[in-house]
Amino acid sequence: MIFVDAGNCVGWSLHYLVVDPPQEIHCALGMGPMGFGVGAVVGAKLGQPSTTCVALVGDGAFMMHSGEVSTARRNGIGAIWIVLNDDDLGMVTQGMEHFFPDKLNPDAWTELYRLGSPDLAKVAEGLGATAYTVNSPAELERILPKVIEQANNARTPQVVVAHVQ
Repeated sequence: MIFVDAGNCVGWSLHYLVVDPPQEIHCALGMGPMGFGVGAVVGAKLGQPSTTCVALVGDGAFMMHSGEVSTARRNGIGAIWIVLNDDDLGMVTQGMEHFFPDKLNPDAWTELYRLGSPDLAKVAEGLGATAYTVNSPAELERILPKVIEQANNARTPQVVVAHVQ
């Protein structure tokens, strides 16, 4: 089961993700429910413990709801989060730049929605997850079997912080 959060991760998933049955993909697109996937993956894994459950979320959404990692750890729920990290509320920045461009300071919106470069892998570890940082699709492909194995067999929450641009 794959949960795609609101925001730019929808675009990333539509462009790159291949879902073959019996895999399922779930998106909540009504009213932009930023962060829904961070909690939804925990509930899905709790309800179907033998199913691999993955959330694809942005860094802003993960920061808003990262406490769910602690919930998963406390209850032995092997949920997986792939956090798309660009240190920005990307969809907000892009929307503001599009609808309200600032001709005097073209980077005005980009600077306003930066997240402060938090170390999300350390945050995840502090909440009880095993955390990884990847900078390329090849790195993700290399660690993914271990991530899935640890989530499903050791029932340990897994967080992969994927740096994207």
